[in-house]
Amino acid sequence: MTDYIQKMITAFTSRKAGMTNNAALWMGQPVTTLDVDGHITALQTLDNEIETAKDLLQQKRADAREAVTDKQENLDQVDNLARGIHANNATKLNEYDIKPRKEPVATEVPAKAIILSITDDDDGIGFKISLQSQGKNVSTWEVQRGEIVPATNPGGGMPMPGPGTPASGAATVLQPPYPFLRTTKKLLFVDDDVTAGVRYFYRVRGVNSKGAGEWSEPVSAVQ
Repeated sequence: MTDYIQKMITAFTSRKAGMTNNAALWMGQPVTTLDVDGHITALQTLDNEIETAKDLLQQKRADAREAVTDKQENLDQVDNLARGIHANNATKLNEYDIKPRKEPVATEVPAKAIILSITDDDDGIGFKISLQSQGKNVSTWEVQRGEIVPATNPGGGMPMPGPGTPASGAATVLQPPYPFLRTTKKLLFVDDDVTAGVRYFYRVRGVNSKGAGEWSEPVSAVQ
């Protein structure tokens, strides 16, 4: 219901309640509860007409959108004919306000991805990973995440050091392949599913219709 009509109906309804509660005092007055009912009914009728008009307008707008979609094919036909007629003089298309067709731009596989930074999330739980933009040829980013595990030395003795060695000096290595984590279209994403004290490695690559680019160099951090 329209707000201003609803407010007026509510006001009339309240006045009628008062008149009904004090019916004896309203005997012989020039306004009766029946008159108030008439005002309320008239307002409700107007509101119903407004709602009907809204429904009709919505339907007409839907019809118009459908008509425009249908007529686009007819417009495209005119454009194609004009381009054919003036194939040897494309500048004539300006007289029709037809824009020349853009030459298709070849899409290339994304370049090697780059992770700019990895920092603690603002709430202290998880990491914020920032990627470098590579123009407009990346549709999505694929993200992989690995964890370090204790290294073993087949020859005996101390474990061999590997990437991601913690500050404590305990040798660890990253086990390939990296498990898939997610896809994203954002240059900054958050990974909250982490465990304190574990070193996590991340790498990304860009993907588009031509395929996938080269994986970035891995970055790592410990929460």
